[in-house]
This record gives sequence, C-alpha cells and structure tokens, in this order.
Amino acid sequence: MLEGALFTITNLLGSTAEQQEVPGYFLFLIPLLFAISCYTLAKKLGRNPIIWAGLGLIFNLIALIALAFSAKKETAKSNPIKETTGNGVMHNDGAAAINDDSFEMPKAPRISSSKSLNWHYINSDNEIKGPFSLNDLRKEIHTNKLDSTTYIWCDEFEEWTQITEFSNASLLLDSDFIE
Repeated sequence: MLEGALFTITNLLGSTAEQQEVPGYFLFLIPLLFAISCYTLAKKLGRNPIIWAGLGLIFNLIALIALAFSAKKETAKSNPIKETTGNGVMHNDGAAAINDDSFEMPKAPRISSSKSLNWHYINSDNEIKGPFSLNDLRKEIHTNKLDSTTYIWCDEFEEWTQITEFSNASLLLDSDFIE
C-alpha cells in the first residue's frame, strides 16, 4: 500500500528522468538582471549605484523593493554661487529670497512706554527689585549703576530679558529720558 502511494506521488510530480535541467547561465542571469535594475534605479534616485547593484546581485527582488521604496536623496548643487549677467554681481542661489509669508524674522522686544506697567529688575546680588514705574526704573538704573546686561521684566513679558535685547533700550539707558 505504501508503494502504491509513492508511485502515485511520483507520477504527479514527474520522475527525475523526465525533468529537464536548467542551464547554468540562467542561475546567474536572473540575479544579474536584478543587479542592473538596482543600478539603474539607484542612479535615478541619487543613491550609490555600485552598492545597490551588489545588493541586487545578492538579494535580488528584496533589494529592488527596498530601493524602490526609499526616498530620493537630495543632492547638493555643485556650484551654488553664480555670476549674474550684466553688472557682474555675485549671488548665491541657495540663499534666494523667500517670496511667501512662511518665514518671519524674530522681532526684538520693545520697552513699552505705558505708565501702568510694573517693572522689576535683578540686581548684582541676584535679588529681584521692584515694582517700579518706567521712570522709576530709569532712575534705578542710573543711581544704582546698573548696566545694559541687567535683566528686567514687566507684566507684558513672559520671561526676564536683558536690556540690550530690547530694540529701544536707549529709553532706559539714556539719562535724558528721566522725568
């Protein structure tokens, strides 16, 4: 009975004598085609084509799929500085002006001239002094010999800021503004 089952399986699968042999060059031709495909695709995507051709030769379809799903590599421009026509002025294409509103320069804080604000400062002993009106803060700065690196704060600001960081710091540092 076991012999009958083996005979049936052999008939279904075909005997070894009836099977044709695959020529040896086919065993190298298919990986070579994957290597060429990987080389071409890697070159197109800006990847190293030699490495990807080797991976295609070894891993065949897996390497080709991995390469196909990888993102295109950004390549740097070889010479971003070019001479403009006419006046000979040099410009950098990489530093071109942005024409949309997506970029916003950070704005330097400004000292408010509002008389209702309470101002504070940190002295050289790291003590917080205040509250002061703006005019009283000016007097404190000049009488206590505080400098432009002094940190000040008022209700309008989220954090302590050095006087030098204000775009209108002269309102505090110039004694002509003391009333």
